[in-house]
Amino acid sequence: MSDQRTVIEKIALLLGLPKTDIEIIVALEKKNHLLISEIAHEINRTPRHVRQRVLFLAKKGFLSKEIEVLQNKRIAYRYSLIPLDKMKTRARADILSKLKEIETLVDSIKKYQE
Repeated sequence: MSDQRTVIEKIALLLGLPKTDIEIIVALEKKNHLLISEIAHEINRTPRHVRQRVLFLAKKGFLSKEIEVLQNKRIAYRYSLIPLDKMKTRARADILSKLKEIETLVDSIKKYQE
């Protein structure tokens, strides 16, 4: 297992990502620029489930996507991992956002207790 893959897996675990998300990330680390159907095949999950998780990971900013026109003239997206440095920055932002949300909740409870 590569050092980069180990780091990526640890980041995903620290962020509390589900097992499927980690499998998707590992699959994309092994073979970059994959279609949903290819990712589903790699991790032995349904394309529908993979699509849901890939869209979540893309929304969080851990994946990038490129448009591709397939042979049958349909449009598809190929997904890739963002560079490790950007992943670190996004993970930091995600953790800080969660921390801020916790602080806001605690502060709102303090107001009612005073």
